[in-house]
Amino acid sequence: MQSYDVIVIGSGQAGLAAGYFLKKKGLSFALLDKGEEVGQIWKNRSV
Repeated sequence: MQSYDVIVIGSGQAGLAAGYFLKKKGLSFALLDKGEEVGQIWKNRSV
């Protein structure tokens, strides 16, 4: 079983930003999201 320093729930804008800063700090993390792809809500939104 793989272990992580941090689990990020949601891969929207805030989750992706959290992942960016966790990576810069050298922490291991996993992004979990209910969608099929990371950041999916931003790909499908209309303005």
